Amino acid sequence: MNTQGVFADDDKDADPDADPRPEIAKTNDWQEVLDVASIEDIVSNAQAQIENPRIEQLFEAFVYYFENDAFIAF
Repeated sequence: MNTQGVFADDDKDADPDADPRPEIAKTNDWQEVLDVASIEDIVSNAQAQIENPRIEQLFEAFVYYFENDAFIAF
């Protein structure tokens, strides 16, 4: 739960050979984990199963998806 991250928009005009991460991610050596659409899908899937998922449940769903490339079943 102490994991830090950032949502970053793709810069369509950026140099394709350049590091696409935002400056905060470069400075802290953060790695890209999932794209925004996948994270939104994880949240939507959790909400379809649990009316008001707690932040811990959303994080559990995120980790499960990252490790299994599949949605969690609550």
